[in-house]
Amino acid sequence: MCIRDSFGPALLFNDEGMAASEQFAYQLADLATEEDWVANLGSNMILAWIRFYQGRVDEAEQAINLAYRYSELIGGLGWIDFHIEWQILVLLLLKRQYGHFESRLQAVLARANEHLASAALVPGFLYLHLRAYWLENRLAEASSILARLLDPAMAHLFTAVDQVATALSKGLLAQSEKRYPEAENEFLVAAELHRRVRHTVRLTYPRLSLATLYHEWGRPDQAMAELTASLTDIRQQGKPGIVLQEGHSIVPLLELAWEQGIEREMVRSLLATFNQSEIAQSLAVPDTNETLTSREVEVLKLISAGASNKEIAEQLVISKWTVKSHVTKILGKLGVSSRTQAAARARELGLHIP
Repeated sequence: MCIRDSFGPALLFNDEGMAASEQFAYQLADLATEEDWVANLGSNMILAWIRFYQGRVDEAEQAINLAYRYSELIGGLGWIDFHIEWQILVLLLLKRQYGHFESRLQAVLARANEHLASAALVPGFLYLHLRAYWLENRLAEASSILARLLDPAMAHLFTAVDQVATALSKGLLAQSEKRYPEAENEFLVAAELHRRVRHTVRLTYPRLSLATLYHEWGRPDQAMAELTASLTDIRQQGKPGIVLQEGHSIVPLLELAWEQGIEREMVRSLLATFNQSEIAQSLAVPDTNETLTSREVEVLKLISAGASNKEIAEQLVISKWTVKSHVTKILGKLGVSSRTQAAARARELGLHIP
């Protein structure tokens, strides 16, 4: 096994779980001095992935930032840098920091395309790019990413990760266009590949995508069956953070799971993490030059939940006049003329409505 795999996520998906990798990371950290940059990078890289999969997002972010700092001190360390970037990008998606995600990913792709060996990583990052566009409901841009994945020049798609990335991408676009049977087939392909090659879950857990599809398709029994089986499997693995990779598209299903008493302890923790990631985030309005401030996003969510100006003022501890000013600005930025239209637009933008 090469050093890139030892420091990357693939090692964490084995029959023994993550305990051995965690012990190795601690031993590596204990032996390293401050000047042992590679050892410190490695221990933090491993711990970052472990903490993320454990659902301990703040600790994961702290560790991945340390790994990134040591990589900069070294001057870069080949494929390891891409493992670092992957997790940083996933954390940005979780926080819905799409602008930062976009600029960082473009830099990553530029680096990956510079060398033939690194170019093999491109399909996975393209999938992540497509998923970001899909979460933002920017479907034209998402389609352009799929076209790149299907370009004959990308004929090196031979790894399981590449194949899963392509199947998931095709499935997401088919779902967005309501071609549900086609989406189902692609997600089933991805699920079978994942069953055989477990570390492909660093892209996503395909059966969670199936559950989301069935929910949208109006097949609630299948949606809950897929969700229940997926959550049970993920809990048994001790990796609830896998669910966080779905982004906020999974939140409505998690809320249903909570209501039905499915894996309630894990679901409660996941919902709390998603809610925390919503705090104080601005939001770019697609196809415009407008950006909703973090406060405007908070107000829009409450509008969408049916709150009056008085109720919004009380909840956010601001004056009714300030609320009225926020509402006026929100309607203008969204290009709508009523609160009902604003609420519909909020859902199009993928905002989680309390």
